[in-house]
Amino acid sequence: PSRPMLPPGEIPRQTDLSVEDEEYGHRVLGSLLQNYQLDRNDDNVNRVRAIVDRLARAAGADANPWHVHVLVDDDFKNAAATRGNFVFVWTGMLRTVRSDAELAAILAHEVGHVLAGHTAQDPETEANRMM
Repeated sequence: PSRPMLPPGEIPRQTDLSVEDEEYGHRVLGSLLQNYQLDRNDDNVNRVRAIVDRLARAAGADANPWHVHVLVDDDFKNAAATRGNFVFVWTGMLRTVRSDAELAAILAHEVGHVLAGHTAQDPETEANRMM
């Protein structure tokens, strides 16, 4: 569900996560896992997690956990996020960015989508948008 438009630069307030939001995020993850494997490289996962945690704190959106998943595809340069505080980054994106600051800018954009409620009605549709 989308939220009303805010003035540029204003960070939307995080709402409490519902069971439905968590289930939605898990269903998007399940759809993505049909096409991609989870990256088991702790350095990659910890890098993304540290940045997402800092962004969530800075946005006042750290009351609920953020689920960080790195997906393996060195040719796919993308990051995405969805309801339930699910964040996805493909290894191709991690290989493309030149610094953690660049990655933080991309992830801030994705966290903003979650906080603003920019999601599809259906988790399958959401996953297809990401791929």
